Amino acid sequence: MKKLILISALFAFIFAACNKYYNKEQKPIPGVISYELQTNTDFVKAAHLFTDTLGLTILSAEHAEYSLDTNNSKALLDSILNSKAYIDKSYDILTTNTSATTRNLKFINFNGKDVSDWDSTCIKFKLEQKQSTSYNVEGYLIVNEGTEKQWIDSLKKHSWFVKNADLVYQTVNSD
Repeated sequence: MKKLILISALFAFIFAACNKYYNKEQKPIPGVISYELQTNTDFVKAAHLFTDTLGLTILSAEHAEYSLDTNNSKALLDSILNSKAYIDKSYDILTTNTSATTRNLKFINFNGKDVSDWDSTCIKFKLEQKQSTSYNVEGYLIVNEGTEKQWIDSLKKHSWFVKNADLVYQTVNSD
């Protein structure tokens, strides 16, 4: 009898654990869509289009690689990047070769003013965008809630610079 109770309790525990694991669903995050830029798309021009023309805020943009000629100091590049609140310092990846120092950057909460500031910084310090051989620039845009699908359709029509756009999902309990 004790074995039967223990086995029943074990099955009840396994059933409850499985039920909790399997009772999850994917729901779109309201007001956020993902995007991926085409290979060789100028990130600053795309960012100006997103922020200035379309009025969106770039929640994040990853894999934007910028290079500084080694005639300029690596310390100068560090100083430039550290002064920008819209650059995620925890993501910055450094690669150096004999001709340049390249940084793989992540931009966060990037609005029109920030895009103009970054554009000016690139010109002033001769930072050059490098095209990654592994990744395209991708990230998330903030849109008005309820307009996500319209923005996705609109961005997909701009296939000359947007490779993909989609909803962003989160996993939630369905019970």
